[in-house]
Amino acid sequence: MTEEQILTWDEWFQLASNPLDESTAQKLQTYLQLHRPGTPEIYALFQLHHQPTHSLWHTLFQTALQQYALADEQTPGQISAETAAYLQQQAAQFPHDALVVDALIELLLGCKKCPMSFNEFVLHQLEDLLVAKGQLTEKDVQRIQQVIKSESGASRTRIDRREAEFLLSLNRRTSADVHHESWQKLFVDALVRHLLLDPQSPGTISVAEGNWLADQLADDDLTQPSVKMLLRDLQNKSLSIEGRLQKMLENG
Repeated sequence: MTEEQILTWDEWFQLASNPLDESTAQKLQTYLQLHRPGTPEIYALFQLHHQPTHSLWHTLFQTALQQYALADEQTPGQISAETAAYLQQQAAQFPHDALVVDALIELLLGCKKCPMSFNEFVLHQLEDLLVAKGQLTEKDVQRIQQVIKSESGASRTRIDRREAEFLLSLNRRTSADVHHESWQKLFVDALVRHLLLDPQSPGTISVAEGNWLADQLADDDLTQPSVKMLLRDLQNKSLSIEGRLQKMLENG
């Protein structure tokens, strides 16, 4: 029997709460791969996260959450409603915590199936984190793109409505002029595809879609570069534009 196999969870947490060298971190990582943590261990994990953490903590924290949420023998790769609710309860204690948000995103990207509420929670936590930062780096934009173009591990070409509203809200709550230039392209391309690749009204903006986008932009500065480019792109690529968005553009 290896040293990692004969560790107990109490000993794991005792080791993890002290400064780690690479050898000890590897031992703890191996233990996580051999033993799936339960709810008591995840609770203790988040309590330990309250303490100042070291550079090797990120991998241990992320691996523990993945084993807890995705390694259930009955539903491998799926996040149950009960598991999702518990993770949301624990993660809510850490608003604007990049490590926690990153771990949640990895769960979202790695799972085959999860409750809609978990998707929405991760988007909300990510938005609040980025708003607190105030500026989107190239890495932030790449992370956003990963999240909105993947749903339970499946790649998609068109985002859904809640993800579209996430982009619009994030653009509204931050100063787009300080973001990396890739943000504007992601913002415009994703929203144009959301509207024009709708199977119910392909290539056009229906009354319902026009009303929705006009309502979303009601409090926005329409001269803001990202919004201005979005509207210009829609005018150039849409076969027709209806609803209140049409009037908004006419009054331009």
